Amino acid sequence: MNVYSLASERGFGLPVSRVTANNSWPILTTYFQKNIADRNFNLGDNDLKMIMFHHLWLGFGDDFYIKLSKTTRENRPAVSTDAEKMRYFMLSACQIAQKDLSDFFRKWGFKVDESVYTAIADLNLPAPMQDLTTLRD
Repeated sequence: MNVYSLASERGFGLPVSRVTANNSWPILTTYFQKNIADRNFNLGDNDLKMIMFHHLWLGFGDDFYIKLSKTTRENRPAVSTDAEKMRYFMLSACQIAQKDLSDFFRKWGFKVDESVYTAIADLNLPAPMQDLTTLRD
């Protein structure tokens, strides 16, 4: 999934997101009909994954990904496993958004060690004012 291509499309003034253009929203509806315990983000296809990244953009705008990219370049995290990458992304996303995104990640089926959610809680950030998983364009 390339969030940069989504940003480029917005920059070129495309009237709708790729999520909407590809009619991908029904994929999300089907996915969210599963019990949370049965959802696994990593097993989703690229269209489904694109929606999760699009939700973060809808909630926090372009600055979110600009800051995430900059922070990652500056910190050069030593992550090699999928679990380490997910931990880094989740904690960084919360810190950049200044929101506790635990519910968002759980709803999306991020299967990580519970210590990641504990680390997020330890940041003492407020939850988002709205449920990001309900956002549409």
